[in-house]
Order: sequence, then structure tokens, then C-alpha cells
Amino acid sequence: MNKMIYLVITMNYRLKKIRNDYDLLQVDVAHKINVNVNTYKGWENENDNIPLKKLNLFCNLFKVSLNYATKLIVRENRNIKIDLIDISPKIVGQNLEIIRKNMNLNQKQFAKLLDISPSSYRNYKNGKYFPQTLILKTFAQNYNVSLDWLLGKSKIKNYK
Repeated sequence: MNKMIYLVITMNYRLKKIRNDYDLLQVDVAHKINVNVNTYKGWENENDNIPLKKLNLFCNLFKVSLNYATKLIVRENRNIKIDLIDISPKIVGQNLEIIRKNMNLNQKQFAKLLDISPSSYRNYKNGKYFPQTLILKTFAQNYNVSLDWLLGKSKIKNYK
């Protein structure tokens, strides 16, 4: 199975589980995070990738970590403080730069590691826009980096 498709399946499976744990319908969640119900259904039914901003709204709504919602961790750890905040592409860019420098990679090498173009990396680094959720999820999974830390919601850098 293609790795990216597997990641979409695992991410969406957890969204559905979290929603079902609260006995909510898809239409209820769609309304609460301000999206069309068909858009939300697409995220749960493996047809679409949820944007980071909407994933963050979902996590804030249910008070769960991004690491849990994206299935980087099996159980939510309530002892770790996760801030229920709006997220900023600038923070993501700063944190990606911290990791890049710690890995002693230049921007071109790091972009290749993320499987993106160097110009896309520069845009992320400069906070112009958010990376795709699956780009960050794959990176976090491969390098044990917390999505909550990457997005500025936690002080803990590693999720394991």
C-alpha cells in the first residue's frame, strides 16, 4: 500500500473515533468547525486531506492533541499540557528551521527530506503558508517530532 494513502486512512480513522466517542454526527462537527458537511465527510471517508487549521480546530473542539488525532500516539496523555490555541504558519516555519539546523542540513537538503521543493520550504520557513498536513505528519512520524510542538501547542518536542 502507498505510504501516503496509509497516512490518510490512519488520520481519518482517528477523527471518526474521536467524533464517535462524543456521540456527535458528522454534520455536528462540520458545523462546529465551520465547514460544509460533505467536506468533513471527505476527511473521515479517506477522500481528502484535512488542512492544518481545520485539524487544529477539531483538536481544540475535542481537547485532544494533534499527535493523538493523527495517530502518532495510541493514547492521549492528559499529563502533557496542550494549548488550545490558534496556530500560525510563522511558528511552524520557526520550528522547522530549528530542526533543520539541529540536523545540520541546508535548506535544499531539508526540502528534499520533506519531499517538497526548496521554494516551498522557503515559503514554510518564512511563515507564508502552512505545509500540508500529511507532509508534517510524515515528517513527525519519521523523525519522532511532536506535531503539537511543531505547531506551537506544546513545549515537548518529541511525541514518544
